[in-house]
Amino acid sequence: RALDEAYLYHLRRFDVRHSFSVQFPTFYLAASAGDHGIVNPAVLKAFASLPQLVLVLAVGALAARDVAMAWFMQAFLFVMCNQVVTSQYFLWYVCLLPIIAPRLRLQRYTEAIPPVVAWI
Repeated sequence: RALDEAYLYHLRRFDVRHSFSVQFPTFYLAASAGDHGIVNPAVLKAFASLPQLVLVLAVGALAARDVAMAWFMQAFLFVMCNQVVTSQYFLWYVCLLPIIAPRLRLQRYTEAIPPVVAWI
């Protein structure tokens, strides 16, 4: 029972209400369509992971020369393309920003203020 509650439950879980994911509208509509037998949520969930897998692998291969940037880009893409995105997931890549800040090619650090304010 402990293994089911800790790990296995998350493989069959289909919670669409607590997410900032770009896939949220698709999963939200599919949940109600699945109730009527129109869409199989398991099939949708399986195919929804493909873009995430392709992007993370491609960025890993393309950015391998700059390890810190590769960490950031992979964390960012993994979180942004995930099926469920909650607030704490943003910390996965935000904590890497100080490491890659010198690589962002900003003329002044004040140029970073508008994107940060827009993000908040």
